[in-house]
Amino acid sequence: MSLQVKIIKANNGLRLACFFRKKYTFSNHYECSINVNGQIFTTTEQYFMYIKAKTFGDEKAAQDILNTSNPQQAKRIGRKVKNFDAKVWNAKRIGVMKFINKTKFEQNAELRKQLLDTGDYVIVEASPFDKFWGSGIGMSDKRIKDPTKWGANMLGQVLMEIRKEFRAQMDQTTSSSEQNGVTDEPPDK
Repeated sequence: MSLQVKIIKANNGLRLACFFRKKYTFSNHYECSINVNGQIFTTTEQYFMYIKAKTFGDEKAAQDILNTSNPQQAKRIGRKVKNFDAKVWNAKRIGVMKFINKTKFEQNAELRKQLLDTGDYVIVEASPFDKFWGSGIGMSDKRIKDPTKWGANMLGQVLMEIRKEFRAQMDQTTSSSEQNGVTDEPPDK
């Protein structure tokens, strides 16, 4: 599977790995199996909205979210969670997003490879509709090349943080193997 992002060179010279919509593996709407404590979720969006409903005790919404594999439907249900408190959710949402995305990439080797294959590119959710999780600017909009024009791009930030953690784990594993005399080289005869 080739890297599923659109590469754009920013005005400041940075390379951007842009994605938006479910066809891109980094999207919260991308379908893949994610197992959390024995419960299978079909998208990170489904899990995110499920936790939102559970946080506020809306069991009906939580069950309805589990019963749909459509991430847009899960999002619609999640927007109507009863007893919702923005202050509480705002304090929790980034941690939830990081957890489910890290789980997604830990459990899906090909997706993890794609994340690592972005190298040092800036990962951007090029959503023209979302200035918090995304850039607030679409891929075809010339302003995407100017990061000073973006929104928070929190999903991109979360993905880059996860990428950094995976690299650190790989470096630590390599370092431990070398210290224990384990190498990829065959032993001398």
